[in-house]
Amino acid sequence: MAKGQTLIAQQYLSDSQACFIPDSMNGTIILPANELEWITDQPDDVLNSYEQLNDLLQTFHTLADPYVVHHHEPHHKSISRELTRRLGDLTQDIVDELDAAVDEEWGTDAKNWVEVNPYTTMLKVVFRTSNRVFLGPRLCRNKRLMKETVAFANSVMPNASILPSTIDDPSHNHEKQAPQRTVFKNSLT
Repeated sequence: MAKGQTLIAQQYLSDSQACFIPDSMNGTIILPANELEWITDQPDDVLNSYEQLNDLLQTFHTLADPYVVHHHEPHHKSISRELTRRLGDLTQDIVDELDAAVDEEWGTDAKNWVEVNPYTTMLKVVFRTSNRVFLGPRLCRNKRLMKETVAFANSVMPNASILPSTIDDPSHNHEKQAPQRTVFKNSLT
């Protein structure tokens, strides 16, 4: 968000008012903190960010299997149901992987400063930590899988920002572009 947009949002939020900020995509609605409870109380059929996220990321065109994305809401259901129930069991694995990933990326030398790139190193930390839950310790630390996954994740937003200008109606015109697929020919071990 640009500095001017931030100032506008701060003014509205200081008065506990919602604020719409136009941008290059669809715009952003910023709600004050006192609306958080109302937001979380809304059922999915009233207020759901899933479709907005699909539009923002152009998931039908940028993700490998659009049918799964548009008909099964895989991440939302997994996180809100299964992972939430198992959070107590998973917490120690998550903490262990977070510690190991940060130590590996940033080092453990407390006496000598080391230059790090926060963006690239935190991408790796987030990849490892989140995938520890889904893939286990061996695959979440696999360098090739991490490299390919991070490269794919880094390509989604640039591609998603270009697509609306190249497709008449990206939310309804799915046949204009075939989905991209990544195929691993060799074992990830």
